[in-house]
Formats: sequence, C-alpha cells, structure tokens
Amino acid sequence: MRVGLDSIVVGDFSKLPNRDDFDFQSHPNLSGIRVLIVDDNEMYHIVLGHMLDKWNVKYDHARNGQEAYDLARTQVYDLILMDLMMPIMDGFRSVRHLREIEETLSKVEGKVPGVPIIAVSGSISDRVIDKLIQAGMNDYISKPFTPIDLYHKLSKYCFPNTALKSE
Repeated sequence: MRVGLDSIVVGDFSKLPNRDDFDFQSHPNLSGIRVLIVDDNEMYHIVLGHMLDKWNVKYDHARNGQEAYDLARTQVYDLILMDLMMPIMDGFRSVRHLREIEETLSKVEGKVPGVPIIAVSGSISDRVIDKLIQAGMNDYISKPFTPIDLYHKLSKYCFPNTALKSE
C-alpha cells in the first residue's frame, strides 16, 4: 500500500517557518538542536526530515526502539520523536530502557535525566496517553499533524522559556 504525504502530514510545506521569513525575535530559532526520529515507516522519516531541514535542525533516524536505544546511549539529543508501535522493540519499551539509563547516570555521575521524548502516533486514546506517561514519555503528537504542531512541540521542550503559546 502506498501512502501519500497528505495522509501523513496536513499543511502546506511552502509555509514552513524558515530562516528567511521567520521572526526569530519573537519565536525560538530551532537551528542546531539535535533530534532523534524513531519510526519504522520510511515515509515519516522523509516527511519529518523535510520539516526539520527547513528549520536547520540536526537529526538522526532509527527504525525501531532498539536502534533508538542504541543511538541514544552514544549520542546526545535535545529531543526524541518516538513512534509507539514498531518491530523488534516498541516505543514504550525503548523509553523505559532509556529512562533507566538516565536514572543510573543521574545517580552515578550526577547528570540531570530527562531528554524530552514525544510520542508520535496515529492512535492516541486516554489509555494510550496513560501508558506513554507511565513509560516515561513527556508528551505526544497525533498523526496527522501540521508543521506548526511539530514546531510548537520542539519549541516547548527545547526552549521552554520562549515556547510559542497555544492559539
């Protein structure tokens, strides 16, 4: 089955905030932050990568929770976008493992735990929200989403003092 971009992300990519037409005095500049995209769907990697490229955000891809866990243990990320249902290791289990490592590091090395992890899923119910919070995720974004929805989440967690206010 082929999936088009319209069924994944709603919005006009030509209107993505970018360096040339975005007022950085009143909105956070996302340039240079590091994000890990975790999703087994290659189309989501492409779509999210396109958005992040427009904002000069650096990113890596993982195709399952195990790859995400391996990358997050060796790389520093400002935020992780985590799909919930993936082969090998799902998002819930991956986040639990990542939070365990962060907790150990905070005890041993005095590091403050807590890279923000945002669940990205097409099926977000109250039960799923409870489950993702229990696993250690900070928030969620539902598919389909608009570029500005993603921008709000990145701003909120990477620059909490200057994040855009919900409209």
